Amino acid sequence: MEAGARLGLNGLLLLLGGASLGHLLPYIYNQAQSLASMQVAIDRAETSHLKLKTDLNRYFDPTQSQHLIQEQSGYQNTSERPVVWIAPASH
Repeated sequence: MEAGARLGLNGLLLLLGGASLGHLLPYIYNQAQSLASMQVAIDRAETSHLKLKTDLNRYFDPTQSQHLIQEQSGYQNTSERPVVWIAPASH
């Protein structure tokens, strides 16, 4: 009788544990999906941050100033001026 009571109680505890686990599985699945979508958002934000940081370092780096002047103005050197060719006037 004692062994039967222990088996019955252990069986009841096993059923309750299984039911609790059954209730937790959808919650765990939703949390995993949420984590995956957040990881994608974090990856995008890190990529954007890296690009912005690279641009910031590029624009505020004194060693790159000459290259930036050349890129934005077309001058090869700050002492050079652009040459504008004008067609000769016909008489």
